[in-house]
Amino acid sequence: MHSKWRPSGTIKVWDDIVNNYVGVEGVEVRARRWFTTHRGIANASGSYSCDGTFRRHANYSIDWERYNFALQDGWLNGATYNGPKKRGNWDLNLKDDKQEYYATIFRAAHHYYYKDIKGLRRPPQNSFWKPKLRIRAYYKANSDLSGQHKASRRYLGLGSAIKIYNPQANTEDVYATVIHELAHASHWNMDKSNYNTMNDCADTFLGLSCSGDAIIAESWARGVEWELTRMVYTGYKPDYSRLRYTGVVQDMIDGIKTRFSDYYWTKNNSWVPLSRNYSDRVSGYTIRQIEDALIGQKKWNDWKNNIKNKYNNGTENNLHETFNYWNAK
Repeated sequence: MHSKWRPSGTIKVWDDIVNNYVGVEGVEVRARRWFTTHRGIANASGSYSCDGTFRRHANYSIDWERYNFALQDGWLNGATYNGPKKRGNWDLNLKDDKQEYYATIFRAAHHYYYKDIKGLRRPPQNSFWKPKLRIRAYYKANSDLSGQHKASRRYLGLGSAIKIYNPQANTEDVYATVIHELAHASHWNMDKSNYNTMNDCADTFLGLSCSGDAIIAESWARGVEWELTRMVYTGYKPDYSRLRYTGVVQDMIDGIKTRFSDYYWTKNNSWVPLSRNYSDRVSGYTIRQIEDALIGQKKWNDWKNNIKNKYNNGTENNLHETFNYWNAK
């Protein structure tokens, strides 16, 4: 009779920023033989060990999902990896195909849902009445956008609330895009009515004909993108534009400095080169404070005033300079 063996191994993905393979933390590996399935969750180094043993060969596989989120490679198709049927360890290094892309998206989603996010609220959670959030991973280039969030697509769990594009981007940028879109999902989950007002105005220049300012939603998501991506890639610097994808959140957190930005956003949804700078004299707010001050706000200056009124900060009288700079050409 064959001796018992426990499915185990490592799951890693190529990271072109660190120029090495890194562990796909949180991924669940399944080993199945007939009607018996054992599972193991990879740790930070990518190592996993399943919760049971077999005597004969088993089929290894990965579904790129956890309880609260799932990656999709089609409208109704989950993103998966079918591994070998074997007896013994399964070690996997992913590189140069769509599985590398899936693994990078998974890493970022796992970060926002399950790891340290500096006290921020999590994105929408899975429950009986609220299905898990689905992320559609498009394995194709898109010159118009890298990601998109639309809460209504989550209805009944059939659609993907988030879409991610551009697998040709480097690891850091794919990771940051996922964080950005999950920040939108979390913002919506936290304050649905005000977020929806801003989202409805997103195709109108600054939302001037609407009751909300789209600049708030995009500025917040850019700020979370900056804060959380730097926890993994310390040198990460997002692209900012005045009038929409602003650096106002970073400016409220980091040190006093001279801020330069090269672009502003137009009503034609494009970046226009026009360099400006100002003296950023605000610092010391936390990302959670800024998030708390978002609740109930849909206007740019109301957000600023709520931040100033809620917290005691020695630089608060300079908030108007920061908000005015980012909301002008």
